Amino acid sequence: MADDTEFLFRKGDTFYTYDTIYVSDSYSDVYISSYEDGSDPSDDKPIIYIDTTDNLYNNIFYLSGDNCTVNDLALRSGGNYTEEDSSTEGYLYPSGINLSGVNGLVLDCDLSYFGVEAFRLTGSYNTIQGCTVTNVSRYGVYGSGPTGSALIGNYITDFESDHEEHVVRFQGSDYSYIAYNDFRANECKDNTQIRGDSTYAYVWNNQFDRVVGFNPQNSASEEYIHHCAFDSNISVARDYSSGPSYDYEGIALNLKAKNIVVRNNISYGYGKFLAMWTHDLVGAPEDIYIYNNTDITDQELSAFVNLSVDCDNVHIKNNIYHNQNTTSNSYADGFIYFVDAYYTDFSKLPVWTDYNIFLGEAWDDEDTQIVIRPEFTLAGWQTETGGAIHSIFADALVGETMDVDNVQDSLDNGFASLSASSAGVNAGYDRSRTTLFDFNGNKRTQNDIGAIKYER
Repeated sequence: MADDTEFLFRKGDTFYTYDTIYVSDSYSDVYISSYEDGSDPSDDKPIIYIDTTDNLYNNIFYLSGDNCTVNDLALRSGGNYTEEDSSTEGYLYPSGINLSGVNGLVLDCDLSYFGVEAFRLTGSYNTIQGCTVTNVSRYGVYGSGPTGSALIGNYITDFESDHEEHVVRFQGSDYSYIAYNDFRANECKDNTQIRGDSTYAYVWNNQFDRVVGFNPQNSASEEYIHHCAFDSNISVARDYSSGPSYDYEGIALNLKAKNIVVRNNISYGYGKFLAMWTHDLVGAPEDIYIYNNTDITDQELSAFVNLSVDCDNVHIKNNIYHNQNTTSNSYADGFIYFVDAYYTDFSKLPVWTDYNIFLGEAWDDEDTQIVIRPEFTLAGWQTETGGAIHSIFADALVGETMDVDNVQDSLDNGFASLSASSAGVNAGYDRSRTTLFDFNGNKRTQNDIGAIKYER
């Protein structure tokens, strides 16, 4: 093999390999793709099928060389990693593509029926774009210490085994870019996880379900996730018929991190849009900026945000929260819920939250309720702290009809959009200090509240 080598597979054909197709770090600029035979034309991507069943950690492609590209292929393995297959006597299905070099690209490929993961990223500045992943066992994408990884415009779904973990897991990653994807967790325990000592992850304009997290791996991990952004995503709570015993309508975004921006996001059907927790080793979340999000739910025992009492410098401004549930549970429903103790020190809270619009259709009266544990009406909170003086208990008059199987159609039909008579029109905190653009990427010309600005 030499640098600048092309491997082309004929469209419509199926090719079998028993072992990994390996490009070592001695070579670069290797291009692996398809071609069309003019005498026997086909629109079908060539299928590369790995039929080994004795090594769970085999890959179809292991690319250590720099500037390698895999394009327009369909990659297959024998099946999922199931409980019956996990013994030493059973089958261990291999994985898809490992990118361990620099500046690699996987473009417009279809991957299905793999073992541990469809993709593994261990190199730097590698991109996975426009790919479809179905029927995978544990991870759609697993990143272990990558720098500059990008996931753009991919569709990942159908996790079917006894060992599902996450749609995407980045462990100790820096400068990650995750955008324009549709990730569906199905039977996974959660959706996308940014873990380890990860920094500068920008998660933008994706469709999610279940929970997305910026967290250490576990309570024994002294890991610091910081300087990340969760921007202009939509999360919908889908009720899958099977899977782990995780509450599908629980939390959209989970934070045990510092220096995080959460803005212009939309969530539907969750018990909580956001939860922030103190971690035994990392400490409390701090420097969290929560701007212009819209949360619409029909869940009982619900709140916009669960907040640890130790959190510091958390700014919650220009958000909309509407609980459509008509069952009275006012003792547990509110805009903010302090999760671990009754709060007693209010000295730093006035700067935390203001210019928000919230409503619970089953709440007691127009003043109930901004804070739970202890319970405060909006008027009581304003009196006690001097804060939230621009917040409103009201119906924000945004579109509320969501079809979770047709999310984009729902958005196109006005879900989460402000109406002309909404109290959120030009009523928010200064956009130059929160966000200059909205969920759709439109420039904000006035200080509208919520994820989507009013279209004037």
